[in-house]
Amino acid sequence: MALQSNALTTVARVKAQPGLAAKSDADCEEKINLLSDLIEDYLQCVLGYRTATYLLQGSGTRELILPVAPVVEVTEVLVQGQSLDLAEVATPNDWAERGKLFYKAGWPIECDASNEAGDPDMATIAFPLSVTLRHGYWLPGTAGSKPSDVSVLPERIQRACDIACHLNFASPPGGVQRVRSEKTAGGYAVEFAQESSGGGIQSEAWETFLPDTALLLLAKYCRRDVIL
Repeated sequence: MALQSNALTTVARVKAQPGLAAKSDADCEEKINLLSDLIEDYLQCVLGYRTATYLLQGSGTRELILPVAPVVEVTEVLVQGQSLDLAEVATPNDWAERGKLFYKAGWPIECDASNEAGDPDMATIAFPLSVTLRHGYWLPGTAGSKPSDVSVLPERIQRACDIACHLNFASPPGGVQRVRSEKTAGGYAVEFAQESSGGGIQSEAWETFLPDTALLLLAKYCRRDVIL
């Protein structure tokens, strides 16, 4: 098994965790791939650097919340098919890091009155905005030369993936991985969440696999409350 392009840490970092030096590269890669996917799911954000175009609804205000962060560069904005002067689009203060764009005239909202399959409750929504931009971080395994204006993946996110890998390796053999916390005083300790009274784990996948310590490290970058 090889690391996915969205891997948030490296095999070397995982093996540096207590008790994991003897783990095989393949086992470490499997954990990294799983937990990288779950971290992106929890954050509700694609982290790796890329150029992409997003079709969006306007907000009716001067603030447009993007589905991705951080913003590196906006290269094109179309409003109802017409190019917008990029000089009028800004990311003041920390807006680039938070995935937000400012437009003084306000981002328009438009809805198509037609219905889908004749169902009056299924209005077809038109997306008047098309935003093309470079966004994301330079991940540990990204090939090529890093552009000077792109930031490397924050250490907090890499550390969260390291911790999650360590504690998931430590889960009971053959059991469902339900690690919830880590204690560092005097070394590593592991606590496991309990199943619900009805049996099974009633949670999203990231809640099952990501320990509380990792979630605290990731909280700064979480966009679930912003875009959901």
